Order: sequence, then C-alpha cells, then structure tokens
Amino acid sequence: MNPSPSSSTAIHRLSRRQLFQYSSICIGSSIIGACANSNQKPTTSSGLDKVTFGTNWIAQAEHGGFYQAIAAGIYNEYGLDVSIKIGGSQVPNGTQLLMGVR
Repeated sequence: MNPSPSSSTAIHRLSRRQLFQYSSICIGSSIIGACANSNQKPTTSSGLDKVTFGTNWIAQAEHGGFYQAIAAGIYNEYGLDVSIKIGGSQVPNGTQLLMGVR
C-alpha cells in the first residue's frame, strides 16, 4: 500500500493542452501589453475611443452583426467609435498593417 503524498510535496503536472493554453494566454497578453500606448489615447471630438476593425474577409451577410452594431449605436454605448476596414486577398495581412507596410 502506497501512502498518499502530503500536500506540501505534491507536484502539479500540466498536460500538454494546459501548457499550450497557459502559454498562449501569456504570449497574447504580452503582445497586447506591448502594443498598448499609454501615452496617448486616440479619441474623436465626441470623446469616444477611435477603433478600426480590420477584417480578413469581404463583407457578407453572415458578418452583418458587426455592421448592425455600428448602425444601432451599440459600440457608442461602450465608448467606442468603430469603423470597419474590409479585407480580402488584395489587402495586406494584419501583421503588415501593424508594422505599417502597405
């Protein structure tokens, strides 16, 4: 009969899936933190934060919720001035847009 390990000597082991989940959260939050500019906040004259939503698709009916939220003013209720920039095969990918390559 094996005695159960005491709580002070127990080692918590991560599965591969948990390791990927935790590391992706860590990397994602690091990227968001690095991209955040705490010195300036882009705002419009109405006091709303200016946000551009760059998509990787051409406008289609199943994406209508994003456009409806703009039309209904839902984003404005949360303090955002959102504009949607339509993507597609002719538009640079997100990494190029972040780096300023056009």
